Amino acid sequence: MTMTKAAVVVITAFFTTVMTQDMKLPPRFIVQPNRQYYFKVDDATFTQELPCRAKGIPEPYYEWKKFGELLSVGTRGWNWKPNGGGTISINGPDFSDEGYYQCLARNTDGMVAVSTVAFFQRARAGAFPYNQTVETKVVREGENVTLVCSGKPQFPYAAPNPTIQWELYTPASGSVKETQAIMADDKRRQVDQSGALRFAFVTRDDSQPNQQYRCSAYNSLLKLSVFGSPVKLSVDSTNPLTVNAPKLMYKTAPEPSSGPSVVFLKGQNRTLSCIFAGKPVPTIRWYKLDANGRLMNPDGIVDKTQNLVIQVVNFDHEGTYRCTGSNPGGSQSAEIQVAVEAAPFWTKTGRPKDTNVTAGDDFTFECGTEGIPAPDKPKFYSNGVELDLSQPRIVYDEQEPTKFTLKNVSKADLQVFQCNVSNKHDYLYASVYLNVLLRTQLLVEPEQNVSYEEDNKPTNVRFNCSAKGDPMTPLTFTWMYNTPETDKWMPLPAGGPYTFIMDNEHAVDLDISLEKGSVHAQYKCVVENGYMPAEVLATLWNENAGPTSISIDPFLPVWTLVAAVATTLALSLLSSVVIAVIVRRKRRQRYADDAPEMNEELMQTPPAGVGSYEIPLQMNNGTSLSRSLHGENEVTPPAGVGSYEIPLQMNNGTSLSRSLHGENEVADDVPMYLEVPTLNTEIPRTHVRVHAEIGSGSFGQVYMGEIYNQNGQGEWTAAAVKTVRDPHDSALVKDLKDELKVMQILRPHPNVVTLFASCTRDGGVPMIILEYLPNGNLQTSLRNDRARNKAVYNNLYGASASLTSRDLMKYAVDVANGMAFLSSMSILHRDLAARNVLLSDDKRCKVSDFGFARDVIESHQYEMKSQGRVPVRWMSPEALNDQIFTSQSDVWAYGVLLWEIVTLGCIPYPGMSAEQVMRKITNGYRMPRPQHCSQDMYGIMLSCWEGAPNARPSFKDLTSSLNELLVADYDVLTFGEFEEALYDNVDKCDGDEKC
Repeated sequence: MTMTKAAVVVITAFFTTVMTQDMKLPPRFIVQPNRQYYFKVDDATFTQELPCRAKGIPEPYYEWKKFGELLSVGTRGWNWKPNGGGTISINGPDFSDEGYYQCLARNTDGMVAVSTVAFFQRARAGAFPYNQTVETKVVREGENVTLVCSGKPQFPYAAPNPTIQWELYTPASGSVKETQAIMADDKRRQVDQSGALRFAFVTRDDSQPNQQYRCSAYNSLLKLSVFGSPVKLSVDSTNPLTVNAPKLMYKTAPEPSSGPSVVFLKGQNRTLSCIFAGKPVPTIRWYKLDANGRLMNPDGIVDKTQNLVIQVVNFDHEGTYRCTGSNPGGSQSAEIQVAVEAAPFWTKTGRPKDTNVTAGDDFTFECGTEGIPAPDKPKFYSNGVELDLSQPRIVYDEQEPTKFTLKNVSKADLQVFQCNVSNKHDYLYASVYLNVLLRTQLLVEPEQNVSYEEDNKPTNVRFNCSAKGDPMTPLTFTWMYNTPETDKWMPLPAGGPYTFIMDNEHAVDLDISLEKGSVHAQYKCVVENGYMPAEVLATLWNENAGPTSISIDPFLPVWTLVAAVATTLALSLLSSVVIAVIVRRKRRQRYADDAPEMNEELMQTPPAGVGSYEIPLQMNNGTSLSRSLHGENEVTPPAGVGSYEIPLQMNNGTSLSRSLHGENEVADDVPMYLEVPTLNTEIPRTHVRVHAEIGSGSFGQVYMGEIYNQNGQGEWTAAAVKTVRDPHDSALVKDLKDELKVMQILRPHPNVVTLFASCTRDGGVPMIILEYLPNGNLQTSLRNDRARNKAVYNNLYGASASLTSRDLMKYAVDVANGMAFLSSMSILHRDLAARNVLLSDDKRCKVSDFGFARDVIESHQYEMKSQGRVPVRWMSPEALNDQIFTSQSDVWAYGVLLWEIVTLGCIPYPGMSAEQVMRKITNGYRMPRPQHCSQDMYGIMLSCWEGAPNARPSFKDLTSSLNELLVADYDVLTFGEFEEALYDNVDKCDGDEKC
């Protein structure tokens, strides 16, 4: 601490000091090979790549292994792809190239990332047993008949799996003269899952002179068909059947090794099939039975192809299914038992993530998975080498084989750990970077007690605070104050008697000007690096003043100073590593009408006569009333009217009803995060101008407007003014005020709409003043772009389109980022959709309209009570069925928003009514992958649509996954494959739903 009469250097604006420092980051894959590849043998024109690319500091180098042995790339067959990172390619592979391949990315410190295993498999086309003798089947007209390939109800082995087709053809001189394919949608003639052709009934047209039936197995890679033996059908029409009762010809049967049940694998798309004979063709209905044998869907599901398609199998699909075939001759039923198994998947703890551990602490690596059958014990690796779990510092219990603990970590323990878990279906692999951080240490502490006498008062008092921390992590210095009057620590505002002085990147001092007033308080310097804070107290005492309180202007901006000695990972990967010293400005607290004191800048008033604008307000009787937003003679709802009560869980488990209005609160013993300090955002109405309406809904209206002195320069700034449609509706007024209360606890975030100010306490029409975003909402922007570029998106790559794949991915990342922030503040959205995302001038997405669904304290749930229009197509099963909204239901809605982005603003579940959507979602239906959407992107959507809410990722996880796709060097969306016809003219939905 120093006392001086001289002036000090004042920090008055944002500044940055840049230093360069070595940084090391482990290899991280941005592109990996797929699990399966097929190749053609002895075809010099055939080329295959196995992609592999990682990023890290220093830049990684690559190795490949085949069957676990190092592959000599460049010596025979396989070669490095120029500028392809670790990608290898081969021309004209032969039999010896078949095998299992794996890519390893290493850096000079020995840290390694290990890719998925790719099976490089030779394409094959097996042959049917062939008999040149033509088999003839004689059947009575109207009866059913089955034709099988070459006398066997099965098709030959091939890689990849072949497609079985049947055709009616006329042989002529050893060549095919005429061919008629049996179409897949032919109700009377169907090919079952074993490859047999089944006729529900035959007609005389099925038997033509010189015509024969034959089956073929087509290999799409080899472009080769192999044919089965021919069969001739002879139909006796002398005594035809006119009506034939349904008879089961085929149903999906279990594999011999799977017992009595047909086994489906979680996540796959599967089909159950029942084929009934009969004349006329039977109508097939599908039912599911509960555990007691009762029908769960009494009306059944009708499918014209006699199949039941299950998209994205989950555990809810397990059980007994009944198929019933009916026609005028009668009916017949059959049952199929379905069991659902699963490849390993992460438990509720989720995929292991990179971990920061403070030196001296313990590190636990848990690789928790489930699966059916249960996965084997995990295998653990360190930098790609199997880990010796018997090491002295490793604690491993065979009874808990999914985890181990490394004791007392140090900087020497920086490494990449991996785990591998498998069952008979597949394996699961994860890599975790262990980063060891140093604790924050105070180097220079402020003196704990400083006193002075009024008649010998120094000009300034300076408290010194210096610290050091891990060189890879930003240091955050925060000065706080506490007074005897409040006994509550609060961030110290910059301005008035207080100045923060940055001596260097490790020190931020507090300078107090005693000439600007009597200052008496306790101060605290808090230094943290995000993992281990350090703090120290100091007291400044005026001997003459006695125990008086500090006088702090509540409208001064609060500053937090950050000595950043590392920049973010994403930027450091693209450029040299920098260390930034940053002063971050927290949200400016707005001033109130009745503030006792105001600094000179904020006391400026707008020119006379401006700011008083009239807008029409609809009265309940439908007439229009011209009413001033300044609120003269305004009628306000009576206290307590429309006060929406929600249950709050107390610590003892009992429920406390508390009004979001805050009047007449029942008890003070509420969870701590209800006490988050809110900003005072009220301003005089004379500081607001209201212009034309720019948007409206069932409950509110939004006007183009301006706010005075928002930037502190005495100028008018464009803003959006949000108010209620009917100010006499106390419920609408309360909703708007509840939205304001939510926004008042938020600090500014680049992907959330910013609150400027409010006018709600003076009896006038309530208004919320928000930042103005001129580019409108994301839904409209996407649709406009699709309309402008319809022809472009149907051409390869869409090179001339105004939106690129990267633009759309950036939109997705922005929204996930904004929602991660809101969920971290325990705020639910409840209506997340592209229409509620706004676009800034620089095309940044900002989440809006989230205020009506505040987190409901400990349960993190919100029960929907309103009966307004409902966004059915964005709602999760638990929201649709139980009206319960959680952060996980917001994640479901985000998956639908991703689909909106990918399809350029189309209405989800195209062609379906709201009722159909509700039924299908409840029955496990998920929207299929758009053809132009990569499997990786679609996989993120499906993870959001998991049936079990706890199985869905968090918004933080989604942000991480999408950022990985954003930096990937392949097109996540390929507009050349955009199926415009599928998404055209589907931008309308039912009138009673919100779209």
